[in-house]
Amino acid sequence: RRIVYVEKNGAEALIYVASIDGTKPTEMTTVAEQDVGDWAHDGDLVALIAPGNGIWTRNPDGVNRIRLTDTPDTTPRWSPDSRRIAFLSTRDGTLEIYVMNADGTEQRRLTHNEAPDRDISWSPDGRQILYVSENDGTPEIYIFDLKKGESRRLTSNNAADEQPVWSPDGSKIAFVSHLDGDPEIFGRDADGTHQNKLTNNGAKDSSPSW
Repeated sequence: RRIVYVEKNGAEALIYVASIDGTKPTEMTTVAEQDVGDWAHDGDLVALIAPGNGIWTRNPDGVNRIRLTDTPDTTPRWSPDSRRIAFLSTRDGTLEIYVMNADGTEQRRLTHNEAPDRDISWSPDGRQILYVSENDGTPEIYIFDLKKGESRRLTSNNAADEQPVWSPDGSKIAFVSHLDGDPEIFGRDADGTHQNKLTNNGAKDSSPSW
């Protein structure tokens, strides 16, 4: 019943929470934030990013701001059970995927690639994370298994694949691919089989969402 958004006024960008009809906006920040971050699935907290100042959480009413990291981290993404946050960080040199508890404890690095990783997306059961890496030359989609502690490559299209998202039941993914020269939306089974093209036009298609 609420929505979180960024309001920009010149160079300043502040985060607000409002009712779904746009009324009762509440300012959540007193300093410019870099990203609106991500809303916990239980609705209790919002993860925010302060430029060069790490990841924070805050209640939707704007109080109880808690700092979770103190390194240049970005793109916080809550797990489906709201107990963990996956994020990106360059703290060890390359942009890699990390995960931590919702209170900032037990921070650990998941990927160890020479190329940057990005576009992270939790599986509905919280056991896997989709991401994009250029570790093999072009942006391809990978799945990291949290229990096994290892990744497997999902796409091998010899073209840029990006913006992967899970279907609600976790059996499929949708993503953007430049396989045919321009960005189109593709679907694929989560086991890597049965890829199919969902859009076919001369425009640029992006940002799939189930």
